[in-house]
Amino acid sequence: MGRILRDERYLGKVVYGKRYRPEVGNRKTLKSGKANWIVVEEKHEPLISLEEFKTAQTAMAEFAEVDTPGNGNHLLSGKMKCGVCGYSLARTKKPTPRYSCETRYKAKECGCMRGHIKESELADAYALVMLDEEKMAKTARRKNEPLNLRKQITEYQTAVRKMQEQRAALYDDYAEERIDRESFIKGRDRLTLRQEEMESCIKTLQSELTKAESITDPGRPQESRLKQYLKADTLTRKMVVELVDNICVYTDRSIKINWRFD
Repeated sequence: MGRILRDERYLGKVVYGKRYRPEVGNRKTLKSGKANWIVVEEKHEPLISLEEFKTAQTAMAEFAEVDTPGNGNHLLSGKMKCGVCGYSLARTKKPTPRYSCETRYKAKECGCMRGHIKESELADAYALVMLDEEKMAKTARRKNEPLNLRKQITEYQTAVRKMQEQRAALYDDYAEERIDRESFIKGRDRLTLRQEEMESCIKTLQSELTKAESITDPGRPQESRLKQYLKADTLTRKMVVELVDNICVYTDRSIKINWRFD
């Protein structure tokens, strides 16, 4: 009855986002805090007036949204992935919290990690990386890197355009019978190979540029906050959410932490 009396849909509203899915591929959903709800006004005819609704709220004790024990996010929820198949790792609580890849049960010879890896081991590995404060701070300060990467990309793009012009000139020479077919094919293949190599370098540099630009992105952790986290004695969920994109675990149980900044 109390839930019905507090339901704003009776005022003609529609509420979205009351629950969310913590991991891709996981059917389980969790409660979302009221601050994260999306409320759309006047979506249908209200069943009661605003005055009646307020009167009911006043007559009831103040309501606080509380998740039942065990429904909150775990330390690494939504961050653990298999480095081979790319799917989220499954978490089990007993006998100790641990992660494993379920793809190996569905696909033979998939190459995914067998067995499990303990959550405590992952947290320890994360902490060891964070302890290298000097390296982390130095990386966060490389603000001139985007400029250098853009310059390299421009140079490679210019080189690709020149190769395209050379290929066109080579074809003209062949069409005008200034070179034979064998020389044309040999020269064309050589230029094509060099162009493909250049284009591959451009893609790599563009990926590096995206990471480098994230250092100055207002939505990313700033250096002052990073230093604050480096001084923390305990790894927290907030730190994981803000700093880590995902953690990949491979066949030999080696891990790769993909950060949300360079």
